[in-house]
Amino acid sequence: MTKLIYLAGDMLSHGQQLRRAYEKSAFKRLDYEVYNPQDDKSINDKSSADQQGLAERIVTNDTSGIEQADIIVLDYLPHAQGTICELGYIQKLKREKPELKVYVHCTDMRQGTGHIPDEQDRAEFSINQYVYGVILEVTEGRGVQDFEGIRQTLENDTPFTNSILFNMKRIERELEAKGLDFIESHSIERGIEGERHELGFVDGSEISFFVGVDK
Repeated sequence: MTKLIYLAGDMLSHGQQLRRAYEKSAFKRLDYEVYNPQDDKSINDKSSADQQGLAERIVTNDTSGIEQADIIVLDYLPHAQGTICELGYIQKLKREKPELKVYVHCTDMRQGTGHIPDEQDRAEFSINQYVYGVILEVTEGRGVQDFEGIRQTLENDTPFTNSILFNMKRIERELEAKGLDFIESHSIERGIEGERHELGFVDGSEISFFVGVDK
């Protein structure tokens, strides 16, 4: 069964909207379903959304997305009030639903630099310690991570992690990186029980095989 990722994060600037779109694309390529709140134009088209009851509809729609998610990837930024509010609800949900996976990263370039000044007032970045405590709880102690590290973790957690498919995709990428392109075509037909693969090679030969979803 395909897992659903909820993307939590600022989306009120053009740059952050591009960032959320990038994250969605990265996880879609791993065959996850992704709920990106900015795609819900009924509440997040800031230029033309119906303002009547807008706050209530935002809460209803985004809370539903959080509750349905198997995985939450959250971009912590101190000014993102809505995201921080969501984090508090996610903490409660995680206590009720321990299997929920939560990952937190930070797109503020000042975070994680290791710059620790002698004078505390000169610190270029800090996280409120209550908020950080919640982050530690929901991430099971991992805290704030690098986005690429999160992406790799989720790649390794796909339903096909231990299958021929997963290893073949990895081998394919490594061979392509080295310029050894012996696979001419690769088509996939997906179904509930797994995937049917058709491989065509440069010498004209073909193979077909079925990969079931790991339980």
